[in-house]
Amino acid sequence: HYDHVVEVIPWRVPVSVSVHPQIHYYGQVLALNDCLYRGMLDSEYIVIADVDEFVIPRKSHTWAELLRNVACDSGVYMFRNCFFGKDTKNLNSLSVVHRESYIWPFYSRSKLIVDPRNVVQIGIHFVFEFLDEGAEHCEVDVSEALLHHYRDWGVDERGEDRVEDKTALKYEK
Repeated sequence: HYDHVVEVIPWRVPVSVSVHPQIHYYGQVLALNDCLYRGMLDSEYIVIADVDEFVIPRKSHTWAELLRNVACDSGVYMFRNCFFGKDTKNLNSLSVVHRESYIWPFYSRSKLIVDPRNVVQIGIHFVFEFLDEGAEHCEVDVSEALLHHYRDWGVDERGEDRVEDKTALKYEK
């Protein structure tokens, strides 16, 4: 039984970003670390992803099953990103079944599921500092899961082919 699955906390950067340019990308790293520390004592895992991104298991059906099936001593799972093109008139991600063939490498647009008790400082695409010095990210193979990043097609800067990918349709019902 869960009290809540998602908690939305109004969060503002406490200073002007234009006056303090060292605050990266509107305080996104600050907000992520605030989330990490708020959830540290009562969350087994925290998902670090944007609202237009979803970690989609390919072999497993749930995140819990995925994490059980992928060995990871550090509890920090890293997922590779792939862009799925959407029509701005249709916001239903389940209806989007075409993606770029290019899958971004780890550490470039990657997102994470982390055990917050093993992390000291988190970044947007990777952990800056682990609690244990020798800990490392567990790079989850795309055969296990892929980060679906939904956005307008726009101009495909890499000139990549698009491929059909209906993996997310298993969640249709």
